Amino acid sequence: MTEVAGVLALVRLSSNIEEWSCTVGPPVDNTEIKIINLQKYQDIFIGDIVCRSPSIADYYLDEKGV
Repeated sequence: MTEVAGVLALVRLSSNIEEWSCTVGPPVDNTEIKIINLQKYQDIFIGDIVCRSPSIADYYLDEKGV
């Protein structure tokens, strides 16, 4: 269940969770952003995590100083 926990944590970075959707797996279309090997930044993230919202990914990476 580690992957699920990682996805939920990423989703929670949005103030309005209902507007965002994150999944574990390959990108479905060009509007998604693929973040690889997030376990380097936080242990709960394992494998590839895909976010449909670029702003969530940008926020997470900015907050981590990546």
